[in-house]
Amino acid sequence: MTLESSAGEEATTSKAAMTLRALVIGIGNPDRGDDAVGVRIARLVAAERLDVRVLELDDPTEAFDAWDPADTVVIADAIR
Repeated sequence: MTLESSAGEEATTSKAAMTLRALVIGIGNPDRGDDAVGVRIARLVAAERLDVRVLELDDPTEAFDAWDPADTVVIADAIR
C-alpha cells in the first residue's frame, strides 16, 4: 500500500501498519460528582462506537500498560 504525504512524497506501508486500534480510557469514580466525567465519556463512546475499545479505570496508574504503542488512545479524566 502506498500513502502520499501532504508534501507529495510517497511512503510505503504494510496493511498491518494501517490497522490501528482505537482505545478510549475513562478515568474516574462514577460515584464522585465531576470525577465521573471520564467514565461517563467512556460509556458514551462504548454505546456509540462498537469499533472502539473502551476501558473504565478508577486509578490513572492502571492506564500505563493498557495500550500498545501503535494504538490511537484518548484518555478522558477530570482535573482541577
